[in-house]
Amino acid sequence: MSPLVKYLPKLVYWLAALLLGGLMLIVAGIAGAYIYLQPSLPSVEAMRRIELQVPLRVYSRDGKLIAQIGEQRRIPVTYDEVPEMVRQAFIAAEDDQFFQHSGFDYPGIARSLLVNVVPGRRLQGASTITQQTARNLFLTQDRTWRRKGQEMFLTYRIEREFTKQEILGLYLNVISFGKRTYGV
Repeated sequence: MSPLVKYLPKLVYWLAALLLGGLMLIVAGIAGAYIYLQPSLPSVEAMRRIELQVPLRVYSRDGKLIAQIGEQRRIPVTYDEVPEMVRQAFIAAEDDQFFQHSGFDYPGIARSLLVNVVPGRRLQGASTITQQTARNLFLTQDRTWRRKGQEMFLTYRIEREFTKQEILGLYLNVISFGKRTYGV
């Protein structure tokens, strides 16, 4: 009997134990992060009561718009008010698997990790439309691990509580186009 065959059951046992231990550490880490970050996340009720900031509009006596005062220029629209072609264009440009995934694009995350590790290459993101919506509505643009954790848990909550059409509608109302202009 070869020495490898003799020790194979023990080797399999220890590999399985290491794998299970690693998996338990990951689960404990995620649970601990959730317990730590949960108080800073908005409640489901708060997410449902979203009021988008719109500018104060000043009209002349004859009904013509003469000024908009405010930090953000926005006219909220519903999902159904946005033309299908515009919705499809945003999905194609930002998150072509939007209707198939559960809030996270795992192949995109893996690709982003690989590309961002190579020095000298342009950084790539892997945020889905749901993640961008969470960040733009409830979080800051800070590039910190804390904000990324909040975004992860908030994305999961949004995917559970909203339909894909509601998420896309929110996204289309909060996306920044620059020069204080938000939404389609």
